[in-house]
Amino acid sequence: MKKTKGIGLLIALPISIAALWLAFRNVPMAELAAYFKNLDYIWLLPAIFFCLMGYVLRAWRWQHLLSRTRKVTFFSAFHPMMIGFMLNSILPGRVGELVRPALLARKEKIPFVTSFSTIAAERVLDLTVLLAFLSFIFGLTNMGAAETQIIGGFELSGETLTRIARNMAWICLALVGGIVFLQVPWMREKEKKLLRGLVLSFPGLPSGFRKNLSDRLLPALEKLVDQVASGFDGLKSPPKLLVCVFLSLCVWGIQVLPFWFLSQASEGISANLIQLAAVMVLVNFFIAIPSVPGFWGIWEAGVVFSLAFFGIRGADAAGYALLSHAVLMFPVIFVGLASAFMTGFRISSGKRASDRESLESGG
Repeated sequence: MKKTKGIGLLIALPISIAALWLAFRNVPMAELAAYFKNLDYIWLLPAIFFCLMGYVLRAWRWQHLLSRTRKVTFFSAFHPMMIGFMLNSILPGRVGELVRPALLARKEKIPFVTSFSTIAAERVLDLTVLLAFLSFIFGLTNMGAAETQIIGGFELSGETLTRIARNMAWICLALVGGIVFLQVPWMREKEKKLLRGLVLSFPGLPSGFRKNLSDRLLPALEKLVDQVASGFDGLKSPPKLLVCVFLSLCVWGIQVLPFWFLSQASEGISANLIQLAAVMVLVNFFIAIPSVPGFWGIWEAGVVFSLAFFGIRGADAAGYALLSHAVLMFPVIFVGLASAFMTGFRISSGKRASDRESLESGG
């Protein structure tokens, strides 16, 4: 496990360095220093407040997703979640994605797979809302008239992004349909029946071994299917699904506000709220690329690239990229450390827990 994470970091490090170089290669350092010197830092306070409010909404959503499996308190969801995001910012391999469900599973006596599946449900909701935002916002920002960017010899125009956004709308609908499809009871039974048929019909198996599979392995696999599906139970009924979608819209809607408040701290950022929403969406797709802990390099490249579509370049774009990254990440680390202190969690134990849960969930 440690070797795998080390290889992942070796792959991610050059990507982050290259992204940082692309973002800052044409930026005079004196102008970048002047950008930070002339900032109106009072605007950082509301930016930090709404950044953290987004995580409060995330905790409420996770609490709601868990409600069909186990009623948990707000802080029972909030502390593991913040510890997970904190670990993602300081440790390689995004170990927080495993530590978070492991902490909840241990405290609330929930199967790890079920706890992890609720996070998978979160990711589906987040991706669906982001794709919907991408399609909607690009329609409002007139991306067709945005300036063309050249990346590695390839031209990427606003018109191209608009076409991508239209296609994303169809993907969004497919994801929503997939969520509904997963919750149909007879489909779950079909999956179990198919699984049983595939295992037992495998040619060349001795009858004794086939019986052991039927008596021991298959019940465990069917239980695993149920546990995975139970993570999506919070989306089972239309009212619960609507609540989760509404909270997801609020999570990402409120996430735009820190970008806007930070733009008010500098005269060089002239983008409006809708354009900054487009920047926020694009940056969140950028940070899906493998990078060092905390998304350093990838975040900056995403912000600089996105702002360039609206004619904002140079020190203003680079300074805004660094500022937005720091304001949206460091408060999360501090709150995550506070959650770790309040719950008695130690980072070293979290690394061991992530390794153990990875092995257990993998087989």
